[in-house]
Amino acid sequence: MLDPIGGFRRIQDFFISYVETSFRISNPAVAAARRTLLETAGVLATEPFIEPVLRYESSDKYLEDLIEEKEGPLKPLSMEGRKAFVELALSGLFDGEPSNGPLSRKSAYAPYRHQISMLERGVRSGQPGIVTSGTGSGKTESFMLPVLAALANEAVTWPAPSINYLQEQWWQTPKSKWSHRRAGEKRPSAIRALVLYPMNALVEDQMVRLRKTLDSDEAHEVMDERFAGNRLFFGQYTSATPVTGYEQHPRLSSDKQEAKRRTRRITRLRKAMKDFQRDQDAARKFDEKSGDLDNKTRYIFPSVDGGEMVSRWDMHAAPPDILVTNASMLGAMLSREVEDMNRPWFRRHLQAS
Repeated sequence: MLDPIGGFRRIQDFFISYVETSFRISNPAVAAARRTLLETAGVLATEPFIEPVLRYESSDKYLEDLIEEKEGPLKPLSMEGRKAFVELALSGLFDGEPSNGPLSRKSAYAPYRHQISMLERGVRSGQPGIVTSGTGSGKTESFMLPVLAALANEAVTWPAPSINYLQEQWWQTPKSKWSHRRAGEKRPSAIRALVLYPMNALVEDQMVRLRKTLDSDEAHEVMDERFAGNRLFFGQYTSATPVTGYEQHPRLSSDKQEAKRRTRRITRLRKAMKDFQRDQDAARKFDEKSGDLDNKTRYIFPSVDGGEMVSRWDMHAAPPDILVTNASMLGAMLSREVEDMNRPWFRRHLQAS
């Protein structure tokens, strides 16, 4: 914020205007006295406190400069993986611009030094890292950079999905059966990164960042070009994620009561999917009218046609690459058979070894 005092005054004036509009006073002298009172420090608001924060040290290199470094932070990645990672990171996680060079995106600014340090540690086995820094220092980017790098390096090797990939919208057809939305995918599904937060409010905030990082139009273009059309999937798994229980119980599928419960679950999930789509459509229309390209409202709401997975059943059938949850939910998931999502992946790798 370039004008913090002015911003504070504008917010204060907004609330005073609300009071004056909702509770009008016809006498001009009394109305003026009320405004003077509301503008007095300590009545409606205190005086603002400004805490200056020193600028964090920037790296002397842009992300794209790391691609050709043989001994640099991206050394464990293949050349194709490096290019895909940089283009993807500059499509939402960091601000990037279109480029006509060998890469489709170029940096708008250099990352911080501690972000590059975490990238270098995170892409190497057995080198955990901890970032402790202030608000606005890019801690989210610090842990997301190595996650994106590892995912991109693997994704460039995945085979292309089928033609109708991500086109199924079973909830739009009345009384239709539930359909796994990632049908037609030919690459292995598994939880590759687990993001834990202590509170659901922080989970929601993280989802906004992930939507901008992995579900922006620019990110989709990179995935179409670099990942043969595959998507990187992410999802939040909390108590609010619909719907609980099995899609098809492994032992009680023929039980009449279980069949009734399943019907109720499908009805609830169908409504939830329609609500998600309605809210996303409304947000996109708002963005089109407002013309705000930097702070898109669409990222506040889940989308049903991109990389975000919004239902438990879809995540049970094919786990997202990045799972965001809280510690309490993780404890419950580890003790419930229905949420043993990574078992097929472990089986494949144990058999291969």
